[in-house]
Amino acid sequence: MKTGLTILQLSFCLSLIVVVSLSMGMRPETCDHYECPTYEMAESRNGYEIRVYKSAVWMSTGPITAPSMTEASKTGFQRLFRYIQGDNKSKTKMNMTAPVITQKPPGKSVYTVSFYLPKKNQQNPPLADDLH
Repeated sequence: MKTGLTILQLSFCLSLIVVVSLSMGMRPETCDHYECPTYEMAESRNGYEIRVYKSAVWMSTGPITAPSMTEASKTGFQRLFRYIQGDNKSKTKMNMTAPVITQKPPGKSVYTVSFYLPKKNQQNPPLADDLH
């Protein structure tokens, strides 16, 4: 993947996200340019980080059936990008944040793509028919 950030695993139960940075161990530059959720670094080694994220609101696609994580990520990102551009029930526009996460449950052939909502939209997130 050529996004500068590849998501390997997301566990909502433990709120742990393993993030592989293509910059090999450097803090992802996206957090310097975009709003990011608050997290504590649990571990950082040899090109990956394990982060513990504080509770926050994310907007997610419904299940996406795709032949690969790359295709699912592209499809989900396009839908979420339209959402932040105002394609939601209240026509609210939002700033881009990071990370955008693609999740594939073990043993399943579907993906979910999630977007961290900006802090100003956390209390009252705009709704959309095909997102949750």
